[in-house]
Amino acid sequence: MTHTTREGWLQEAMNHPRLGLAPWIKERTGLVIAHTVGFSLFDEKARPAGSKSAGKIGLCLPRLWSEGEWSEIRISSGIGPEDVLSPYGVLATELHELVHAVLPAGVKHGKPFRDAALACQLTGKMTSTYATDELLGGRLKRLSEELGPYPHAIVKPAKPIQRGRQIKVVCACTPEHVARMSRTQYETAPWSCSDCDSFLMEA
Repeated sequence: MTHTTREGWLQEAMNHPRLGLAPWIKERTGLVIAHTVGFSLFDEKARPAGSKSAGKIGLCLPRLWSEGEWSEIRISSGIGPEDVLSPYGVLATELHELVHAVLPAGVKHGKPFRDAALACQLTGKMTSTYATDELLGGRLKRLSEELGPYPHAIVKPAKPIQRGRQIKVVCACTPEHVARMSRTQYETAPWSCSDCDSFLMEA
């Protein structure tokens, strides 16, 4: 199959009836994605230097941010179909974010996430997992062959121009960490705290 949009490719990767990532999660963990999942891109370069969010290649925004209670998964515009340590790095990144989507928002990268990720044959540090050789040579290889090429060219944006007033954002730490960021960045590429790993919310 040939896809003409990234979003269509990512949705098919999730929902493919035989090889999809959502059926894989259900098969391996018993967990079911029972709500809508949307996909979009973000620029991973627009991150605060030195934070855990710097260089992220995927994000799963919490459903409480969505008026429709969607999970919004964002894949970095800076990665392509043959990037991220393996030829199937985009799929491995999507799988990691779908594990987030199927679990409660407060789980983050704790034990429930680790158990589900390992069951789905992801490995490595839980904040930056990658596919095991078994997953690469099995499910992801077959799924990639079914999907066809990932319809995306790597984006290398110019340095963003700051416009308007910055907003105050805080994390879930006690005491909370305070930062300021643009409204555009808050809405498109939110930061996460380097200590508690929570997204910084507008104060």
